[in-house]
Amino acid sequence: MRVPRDRRLHAQLGRRPRAEVCRRGALYGWQTGGRPHALRPRLVRAQGLPRRRAPHRRVLEPHAGRRGGAGIQRTARRRRGAQFRRSRPCRGGAVVVGQYNARKRSAGAEQLSARAVPVGATHASPGVGQVRQDRATHACRLQVCFVCYLLLLISACAAHRDSGTLRVVFWAGLEEQKIEQANVVAFMEQNPGVTVQLESIPDNYLEKLVTSFAANKPPDVLLLDSVLVPKFLDGGVLLDMQPYLAADPQFDPGVFFPQVYEIATREGGDGAQQVYALPKDFTPLVVYYNKRLFDAAGLEYPQDGWTWDDFRATCAALTQDTDGDGRNDEYGTLIYVTPIFNITWFWQAGGDVLGQHGDRATGYLDSPECLEALKFFTGLVADGYSPDPTAREALGGSAFMGGKVGMTISGHWAMPGFRAAAERDSNAISLDDIGVVGLPRHRERVTVIYESGWAVAKDTPRPELAVKLARYLSGPECQRRRSQMGLAVSANREVALEAGAGDPRERVFYDEVQYGRAPWGTRITDWSVVEDLLAEGIERVILGYSTPEDALGETAQLIDDELSMF
Repeated sequence: MRVPRDRRLHAQLGRRPRAEVCRRGALYGWQTGGRPHALRPRLVRAQGLPRRRAPHRRVLEPHAGRRGGAGIQRTARRRRGAQFRRSRPCRGGAVVVGQYNARKRSAGAEQLSARAVPVGATHASPGVGQVRQDRATHACRLQVCFVCYLLLLISACAAHRDSGTLRVVFWAGLEEQKIEQANVVAFMEQNPGVTVQLESIPDNYLEKLVTSFAANKPPDVLLLDSVLVPKFLDGGVLLDMQPYLAADPQFDPGVFFPQVYEIATREGGDGAQQVYALPKDFTPLVVYYNKRLFDAAGLEYPQDGWTWDDFRATCAALTQDTDGDGRNDEYGTLIYVTPIFNITWFWQAGGDVLGQHGDRATGYLDSPECLEALKFFTGLVADGYSPDPTAREALGGSAFMGGKVGMTISGHWAMPGFRAAAERDSNAISLDDIGVVGLPRHRERVTVIYESGWAVAKDTPRPELAVKLARYLSGPECQRRRSQMGLAVSANREVALEAGAGDPRERVFYDEVQYGRAPWGTRITDWSVVEDLLAEGIERVILGYSTPEDALGETAQLIDDELSMF
């Protein structure tokens, strides 16, 4: 599209584009930016709107009391305005008349006043007392109007302080979407005038969420898992909810498991606690086991407090070559290369991947404790108790539910999948055949806790209302709806106890909380880089491309190199 030149605009608009003013009802036009052919958008008056009233001509009339010379008089007129005579309809058949008051002042300047006179009456200058009385009356009326306006404004704000529209972004399957919809409907019923818009993002959640913040269109409330919290904290886009929670006498952080609640908290510069997300649900890592395979092998079910040695012996007993072809058909367990599932082996041995401050892997990942852990769980693959990557691919994605694996390490997120598989596949094991037990211990008894919680965007226009919604979504009413569907472990201790009373398997999850640690991803933003490098090192050992000693040493150095770049 060819941009019209300035002179063409002048002909089209009938006036210079720069001569227009930006005001309500204006449209987009063009103006020059000091360059005749470089035009840019500017607001101009819409067609049909009245033009701006031209300034009144200043008509000076001779009057008495002029002092101080012509220069001073011109300055006074510029400051106070020249004499004008303008009339408009007024109350009581009168018109407002602007006039000079010729009374003398120390500076010799004229006094401009306004008064109402009957139509047809002769204009006369009021006295000084009349001017003061008119001014006092006018000022009093203004004050009364202003006070009334403030009272109306305050009452309106009080009536609508909890009104408005809130946008909530989260991830969920169809079943959980229905639960969250019921939750927000209940919230809106309890808060008339509030509208909550739910937006579920099943795929590319992080990317789409980051895009919304970059476009200055963030949600008011958003669901974050424990690994996403530091990413948004570093970006400075999350609201510290602590001041709002502290002002609410009904809020009690003690209703949550402390290990779960503290995952999304930080210590401020003054030592005060900062809260950036309220817990929705959580899960520790546990061991799922197939009771049917245990019964067939004549094994007792795993007991709480069992050890690494117990775990290895159980894996050996469950591994079977059922058809005698020299290849195992049933395995004791599944070992993964991703640290999501195997970070606890390092912790249980007394080691860790990174140092206390999360800035160095050398001296930690390559420690004797971590070496012992790596040799233990990769040795389960080497000894045939867990399928290698090739054998796992042959088993398919449902090796545990298909009865091919006796034990698997996972979180509560696996339960809905197990339930769905049992319903749709007649060859799958039933839910009654699944048992749950805590992770085996070694030098330490420890598991990892993965949590999700409701956060509030820092730039939300309604922070108090958004925090109120986040608190409601993490409250017992909403937690109970989710828990009854068996979708997650409630972060509310009372609700979790209710679920555990009805299903012993659910009780295991909150019994393990006392041994739980927050994952590294809750403390450092770059944990995903560390995870990838560590997974590659573990995979090299499993595939036989590297020894455990070399893999840990090389991986530790690679991690240090990556962390030094951030």
